[in-house]
Formats: sequence, structure tokens, C-alpha cells
Amino acid sequence: MKKFAYLYPDYESEIVTIEEAAKRRKYNPEMYEGRTYYDMVLLRPVVPRIFKDPHSSSFVFKSTLHNQGHKNGSKGISHDLIQQFICQIKNEWTFKLFQKCYRIKVQSIDYEFYIYDEVLKQKRFIDCMIHLAEDCPYYEIFDGKIGIEVTDTSKTKYLKISTLKRLKLNVLELKTIPDWHIDNKSQIEVKEVIFLKSRIKGFLEKEPRLQSLHLNRFLQ
Repeated sequence: MKKFAYLYPDYESEIVTIEEAAKRRKYNPEMYEGRTYYDMVLLRPVVPRIFKDPHSSSFVFKSTLHNQGHKNGSKGISHDLIQQFICQIKNEWTFKLFQKCYRIKVQSIDYEFYIYDEVLKQKRFIDCMIHLAEDCPYYEIFDGKIGIEVTDTSKTKYLKISTLKRLKLNVLELKTIPDWHIDNKSQIEVKEVIFLKSRIKGFLEKEPRLQSLHLNRFLQ
């Protein structure tokens, strides 16, 4: 559930909560009725969807052309900022897995990678899918791509893990640090998000430790 958005398509612009967007539309409709905001990950156009129950209100993608994988899930802002970092990785990234460091070469990265479970007849999304460059030394070990699931306050569900196994996808889990979590009801300022982004960047650039959700090969 997207509770925060940028006022302009700029990572340095004002961050607005869904409650603030509703308030501005109510008291200044000429300026804010139909106003477009921008999501925290890739600056895609979003609009506020307001309900009587404020806990049900959220920003939603303006165009159906944009992937809306998580829709009304419980993603928090730290989750979005981690996805933003991963999606912007260029060339190489290093992480730890089973006491070993892996320095991977990156070809491209998909945000919210779509998968379909024929057994359950359900579609699912992996937070990020890293496609490895063919000259990456771990290309064959990971079958050319590595999925990354970011977990904040909720764990990856068993049914989703079972889907990963059926589809034989190599997917790793990145657990956030507890004090990164900002409640979706909180009002935050740009400086707080910039500080959180800096913490996340510093952490993810220093060989973060990942865990296996499913691997097709035994690694140690």
C-alpha cells in the first residue's frame, strides 16, 4: 500500500503522505483535484485514491501501463527505497550468501518481476529480478538471473516460496533493519527520507548478507 509519494518527478522534491494529499484536495481543489504525484521507487505517475476509512486510502498508479504488482500489499517506505536502490544498480553488486561473497555482473534489472503459478492459478511478483551479464562468473550457478525479495515487517509466505520452487527460480531474501521501518501512518519530511536513503545505500553497498528462499543448486 503506497502511503507516500513525491510531489514532482524528482527524488529531491517534497514527499507527501496520502493523508496530506487528501487534505490538500479538500481545502485547495483548484490546485490539487486530479493532481499527479510520483511513486517512491521509479517516479512513476500515481494519484491518490481516497476512502472514508483513511487506513484504506493509498496512492495508485495512474496508468495501467505501469506494473502494479503489490497493489494493496503492506510495503513500507523502507521497502520502496531498497527496491529503488537495487533497480539502480549499475554493472556490479556484491553480497554475502552462506559465508561467501558474490560479486555479480549485472546486465539489467526488472522491478516487480511477474511470474505465474499454474498449480495455484495465481500470478505473483518478485520484488526485483537481476539479470546477470553473460561474462558474470556466477552466470551458470544462478541460471542467468537472481530474484531479490525484500522483507520488512512481514515474512515471505510459504505459498510464494512453493511457487519459486515449482518454477525453479533462484531467489534470495534481503531483510531490512528493524529501525528502518516507518509506519505508513507517519508524517515524514524529505530530510528524514534522505537520511533513510543514505543509511540504506550505505548498508547495501557494504556486502549485505542475503538469505536463500530457493536455489536450484546447493551452495555453501
